[in-house]
Amino acid sequence: MSNEDKLALPEERLIADMNIAAGWVAPGETTEDVVLKLRMGRQAGLKDQVALQHIYIIPNKKKGTKSIGLDGQAMLALIKSSRAYGGSEYQWLDKEGQWHKGDEDPMPDRLQFAGWATKMWRRGAQDVYMATFTLADAKRLGLSEKWAWQQWFVELCKWRTVADCGRTVFADLLAGLTYVPEELGAKVEVDNEGQVHVVGFEVEDSEEQAAEPEAAEEQTEWTAAGEICDELSRQNELMSNIHMAAVAANISVAKCDSDIKQRVNAGGDVGEALLELLDIYESVAKELAEVKPEKGEVKRLDEPEQGALIDG
Repeated sequence: MSNEDKLALPEERLIADMNIAAGWVAPGETTEDVVLKLRMGRQAGLKDQVALQHIYIIPNKKKGTKSIGLDGQAMLALIKSSRAYGGSEYQWLDKEGQWHKGDEDPMPDRLQFAGWATKMWRRGAQDVYMATFTLADAKRLGLSEKWAWQQWFVELCKWRTVADCGRTVFADLLAGLTYVPEELGAKVEVDNEGQVHVVGFEVEDSEEQAAEPEAAEEQTEWTAAGEICDELSRQNELMSNIHMAAVAANISVAKCDSDIKQRVNAGGDVGEALLELLDIYESVAKELAEVKPEKGEVKRLDEPEQGALIDG
């Protein structure tokens, strides 16, 4: 455990107040906000100053709630620095429907650009996850009218797919930091090097907006994403616990990811499905702990007859 992890709450508050006074945090962030950023950052393995610069507290003043996001650059660096990281690939879609290899340098032709795809996989896993986000998706979500999306649609499409891969493939590594600030309502700008910077927030505490019940009742897919953030964070925590239980049960990474994917895609209550899988893994781990195998013997649960227990 590092010295940072041992800090008591009064010391954390003192550090938070010092950083607020020094201007190291976003305007409007409270002491409690900064303490939360420090703790979330440590859970994900980030140094304090890195957490302060790359984690954002996104307020929704109309609802009186807050969400927490990690910028795409830090999210990608965190994923790539992990031993669990197997690799990634990028592609961009042109307006003729053709896919091209895509990297930061060179950037795709902006006049022909129609969408971005990011592929990621865990080390030792056979499954490759691909996330896509297109200009058609942006239009459907009402993003195309926003100034940032009119200026930097290529970069914003890319970071949305990186975040999608992060929360799907590496939720256990990100410790709940699975959305980029732009997804949660932050106003952003992109510099000449493609770095995304938060410059404000979309949701205003406007009396005119509060006086218009019809506007307040409108539910778009964009606002719905913010509303389910807490549930997704719960699911991320469950998946992290499942991966730890899989290790205890001597279940391979590929088998674990396959079980999770199968239950998530089965429909119904995802949280309940993940809880059920966690219970199964923990039960198997407990059984293995009670049985002492012969020396040199390794018991695995990706054998056909044992895999049937998990799939059921």
